[in-house]
Amino acid sequence: MKHIKISWYLLMVVFLVAGLYTGRREYFLLFFIMGFVLVCAFALNLWTFYSFSFIQELSQPSVVKGSVVNIKIGIYNDKPFPFTMMKILTETVLPADIYELSFNLSPMSNINFTIPVTCPYRGIYHVGMTKIEINDIFGLVKTRFDMRRLSYYRQQPLKILPNVIELPYLPTRNADAKFSGAAAMRLADDGDSFSDLRRYRPGDPFKRVHKPVSARKRELYVKSYDIPLETAVFIAIDPFMDIGEGEYGRYMADKACECMTAITDISLRSGFTVEFAGVDLSRSMKRRSKREILSALCDTLAELPFNKKGDFGRLLESVLIGAGGCRAAYVISAADPAEHAGALLRLRREGCHVCCIKISGAVHYTEGDQHPDNVLSNESNEVHISGISCITVKPGDDIRTVLTGDHQ
Repeated sequence: MKHIKISWYLLMVVFLVAGLYTGRREYFLLFFIMGFVLVCAFALNLWTFYSFSFIQELSQPSVVKGSVVNIKIGIYNDKPFPFTMMKILTETVLPADIYELSFNLSPMSNINFTIPVTCPYRGIYHVGMTKIEINDIFGLVKTRFDMRRLSYYRQQPLKILPNVIELPYLPTRNADAKFSGAAAMRLADDGDSFSDLRRYRPGDPFKRVHKPVSARKRELYVKSYDIPLETAVFIAIDPFMDIGEGEYGRYMADKACECMTAITDISLRSGFTVEFAGVDLSRSMKRRSKREILSALCDTLAELPFNKKGDFGRLLESVLIGAGGCRAAYVISAADPAEHAGALLRLRREGCHVCCIKISGAVHYTEGDQHPDNVLSNESNEVHISGISCITVKPGDDIRTVLTGDHQ
């Protein structure tokens, strides 16, 4: 239809020039008739845009990072005229992944599209149709619209939760003999460490039953555990950290959130209560279920913006005043651990194991380089500052390996 469009506009120019040169009204009449057709085509495109029917829905509104969801788009033509050469641009999680849907639609019919959306980073994203291009039946007028300008139109919100990485034990690599090895924190599911056997009492969970001893003595015996003097673990994440822009920023934010969910998961599985800073879980902490607390944390971290507007040091100081009696404290930030050393050393003097997890980027990385997982750094993963264990998480690091020190 491109040649029809070119010919149409050339004829309009010819008729206008001929009319102006000769003064004959026939040429002006033909010119205005052809112009009227263009105006009608534009008006028809405009009416189509504001009146066509569609559906747009996600297969799942909330998923875990790494999943794939489908967005279903249905276009319905309930008009007595066809939709010809219609094109719709669809936005997904990554700005570079834009789908172009091109189709023709006869009167009183519909067409459906299913678009797979990958979820590589945690966060909240708005996906769906963005721009639409409509041609008239002769291809004379191409009209583009941004659907996001419509008052009633909303893209579909997609919440991507961070992964929960299972650790075998809490990260402990302090120089202190009290926490000299990982074995000091290898915790059982319902206690600090296995200590003895005792006879079964009503209400004891059956998973504690020691089967070989029970079979030998023909009486139920259960495992008993030492109860730790300090039963709380303090975990703080810096919501103001500067982690970069664009895809790289989202990648490093994922690393920080995965560190927090991993430590929270092993703390809850080990029977500790958890105190948080940097995220608002005041309502969620009223729940008793470990799974509900972890789920609420993942939900909150998905919405954490990392907006760089605030003072994490002041926030940490105010929270740590009442955080005494903790078994361990973990601070996740991109800042130098020395900036918070004063507050953390007070906890350390109280016998609390203190660990700073530094989210460290590669300074040479710029948008458009290779994927952050392939960016290498020569920084050491672990340093010690005044008896405080500091672990550095770099691009490409495996969270489980870095936190546990298990390089096998």
